Amino acid sequence: MTRPGRDVVTQQPSTGTLPPVDFTQRHDTGSALLTFEKAIDIGVFDGRIGPGVVEAPTPLPAEDELPPGALVPDPENTGRRWNPWALTLGVAMVLAGLSFIGFAAFQKFGTDAIAASHQADLEVEFEARKEGPVPVTTETPPDTSSADPAEFDDPEDVPILIGTAGDPLLAESDNIVVEAPPASGMALGRIVIPQAGVDWVLVEGVSAADLRKGPGHMPWTAVPGQPGNAVISGHRTTYGSPFNRLDLLVPGDRFTVETLIGDHTYEVVSTLIVAPDDVWVTEQWTGGWLTLTTCHPKGSSRQRLIVFSKLVDGPNAAAIRVEYPSLYTPPQPPA
Repeated sequence: MTRPGRDVVTQQPSTGTLPPVDFTQRHDTGSALLTFEKAIDIGVFDGRIGPGVVEAPTPLPAEDELPPGALVPDPENTGRRWNPWALTLGVAMVLAGLSFIGFAAFQKFGTDAIAASHQADLEVEFEARKEGPVPVTTETPPDTSSADPAEFDDPEDVPILIGTAGDPLLAESDNIVVEAPPASGMALGRIVIPQAGVDWVLVEGVSAADLRKGPGHMPWTAVPGQPGNAVISGHRTTYGSPFNRLDLLVPGDRFTVETLIGDHTYEVVSTLIVAPDDVWVTEQWTGGWLTLTTCHPKGSSRQRLIVFSKLVDGPNAAAIRVEYPSLYTPPQPPA
């Protein structure tokens, strides 16, 4: 029976056993089915495919048959050849990409793991310090911590102010419970800022090594809870990113800092953006202050984000209010 629109095939199939047809292979169309027409095209019926039938490879043209100036084909090597320069460049670009990805992964996950390990050690150390006597001194503590931005692993996450200013105020009232800072690199206390997701053990010092452990207290400023201006700096995008969300704080927000003499509650007074060398924000003012610093914007050390807060509750809050009445106004830059 003849199918409409098709030529009648009169050629007989060759004798012999045909090789099995792989129905999963694609031939001239995208279909995996062997149709009648495909059987004709691939030579099932005219003997081109059958026992012992092998198609001869297309012979290369003779050299005298080529046009003038044409390259003579090499019968021993007719495959594609790679340009060695292109191959070298490709490998270099792949290696550079992998190096960049590895560095970025370390800056985020590797430094976070380092900070977490240090925090576990500081936690144990701080709990042990609370069991012992409170260190007390009437002398200005020496600056034993470096604040050189060149020491930081990531130049785009330097939270400190470049330079120093002023010395801590010494308590002049017998009602002040005095507390001296520990040695550089040791646990000073704990800072908890719910609005910014902060719950970290504080370390004494703001060198690059100190701030790998957590937020650090500038040794040349007041200890939190003492008269003066306590300054605490923390990374924003590396080493656990303790101050990553400091920009969420607004005036009126309250947070706590625990030291050996108890919990000190601070209330945010103002926030501002300053240049990296605006060290006036670390100066000492009368009253009870705490200043937080970190880099700004995120992923850049072009500026510094500053949060000023005042002491409103704690072991020394009442005595400081009596000794320094009506002084809780936001600090202002020098004229």
